[in-house]
Amino acid sequence: MIVEPPSISEDPAGHVNLLDNPDMIKKREIVEKVLDPKHDEHIKKKLTTRKQIITSLTAGAMAGALAKTVIAPLDRTKINFQISNKKFSGRKAFEFLRDTCKREGFWRLWRGNTATMVRVMPYAAIQFSSHEQWKRLLSRGDGAK
Repeated sequence: MIVEPPSISEDPAGHVNLLDNPDMIKKREIVEKVLDPKHDEHIKKKLTTRKQIITSLTAGAMAGALAKTVIAPLDRTKINFQISNKKFSGRKAFEFLRDTCKREGFWRLWRGNTATMVRVMPYAAIQFSSHEQWKRLLSRGDGAK
C-alpha cells in the first residue's frame, strides 16, 4: 500500500499544510467540539439534582482523600516535631523521613492516615458539594456562570 505524503501548499518555504488532509479536518472538528463551552451541557441537564449532589459528594471525598494521602508523610513529620522538643529545620525533617524509612519501612510514613481519612473525607465531600450547589443556585438567575 502506497501512502502519498500530504500536498505541499504554495508556501515558498516548503511548509506542509496538514489542514488540507481529511483526517486532520475531522480531528480538528472533534477538538473544536470538545473545547466548546456548551459541549457538556447535555450531560449536566440529564443528571437529576440528587445525582449531581451524589457526584459532587463523591468527587469531594476522593479529592480530599487523595490530597491528604499525598501529604501524609509531611504531616507525620510535622506532628513528630510538635510532640518533641526538637527545633524544626528542613534538614532534621528530611532526617526524620529517612530514619523512619530505614527503621520502620517506607509505608510507616502513612501511619495514622486512616484516622485522617475518617475526618477529611466527609469534610471535603460536604465542602465541595456545597460549593457546587451554591454555584449552581446563584448562577441560575442572571445566566452568569
